[in-house]
Amino acid sequence: MAQAASIPSRSKRRWLWLWLQDRRRNRSGGEEQVSLLNGLVQFYKPLAGATFLKSLGEGEAVPSNPFNGIVTPYAEAYAGTYALGDSIRYDVLPYRQGAQRVYAGVAIVYSLSMDYDEGGFVWPGWTASPGWVSGFSVLRYVNGTYAGYIDVAMVSMQSGWTDDSWGWSAAEAMPCSYSNPPKTAKVMWNARTWTEAPTVMPTVASPFGGVALNSSVGDRLVRGLSDDLRRSLDGTFAFWFCPVAETEGSVGSIRGVYSGSYFGNYSCYPPNLTFGDNGEIVVPNHVDGDWYLAVMRHDTLTASHSVDLLRERDGASFSASVADLTYIAALDAEADYLVEGLWALASVGDSGHWPFPGYGYFDLIGIWNRALTNDEVLALFNNGLGWQPG
Repeated sequence: MAQAASIPSRSKRRWLWLWLQDRRRNRSGGEEQVSLLNGLVQFYKPLAGATFLKSLGEGEAVPSNPFNGIVTPYAEAYAGTYALGDSIRYDVLPYRQGAQRVYAGVAIVYSLSMDYDEGGFVWPGWTASPGWVSGFSVLRYVNGTYAGYIDVAMVSMQSGWTDDSWGWSAAEAMPCSYSNPPKTAKVMWNARTWTEAPTVMPTVASPFGGVALNSSVGDRLVRGLSDDLRRSLDGTFAFWFCPVAETEGSVGSIRGVYSGSYFGNYSCYPPNLTFGDNGEIVVPNHVDGDWYLAVMRHDTLTASHSVDLLRERDGASFSASVADLTYIAALDAEADYLVEGLWALASVGDSGHWPFPGYGYFDLIGIWNRALTNDEVLALFNNGLGWQPG
């Protein structure tokens, strides 16, 4: 572990910020800003009263809740061929079908039990319409085993339908694959569990203007079907984070591209703050309410995974690097696409696959398809403390 205060004082930080601004002004074409935009594939800024956050340049007019009006299905006798005691799980993925199918990047899960022999599961008519959505891919698990999918048009979902166990695809088939990947709206949804519809995210005032996501009550931001984020090992995940005292957990991940919880485990018991899957960074003199720019990078050229924390209060920086990347794999044609492709996700406020939420506040979330340079990390931190593209 390497740890140093590379920007030891607010005055020096201010000097560096002015120097960076001057360098940007003296470069024709704004190269500093262009450099930081190079490779940026997603950027999110929390909004008060929002259910989801659109990424930079996202044009899809997704609804505030693509499940608005849905009614929980239930078992009914003599409505199908399921047997008494069968357990069924449905994963429901909304999409808009135009010239190209676009998924909303969120799902809702129902786990049900059959109470009858020769039973079926009734999906009641909806009580409202969410708009935008034209259909749903419904994935089915029977007694814990994946058992195919069915596409249900919005008009059928709204009027109600019955799963009598017929009409499903082959047991191993999926609506998407590595060679036929899903196109997903670059939207991060606020979700507390997988079994409920998206909710309006709680927010707090941000030191960078506007608001920040408040994950201290168990909320998180997720984007499902993140196939495109899984295909390369090179990448950068950056966000501002303020941990809540006396808590510990996972602050975020891009599953599959980065190890475990994406090096983002933390433990905050002031004056101590540790960060990293194995506590590689030890931050001294942490004060309740401190904000940090967290920058996590994978770089295949150096065969390393690194994390940098830069503290807003005094400009102190803390870094660590792990050289062994043998346990990290990018998505490829040999992967289990159900687990590693279709359910790939980006998550902020927990890791998405470990039940350890990160309790704190998050703002200005960026994802790049390349490893940023050290100078670019400093530029993120110093360009006005809260760099915002566009």
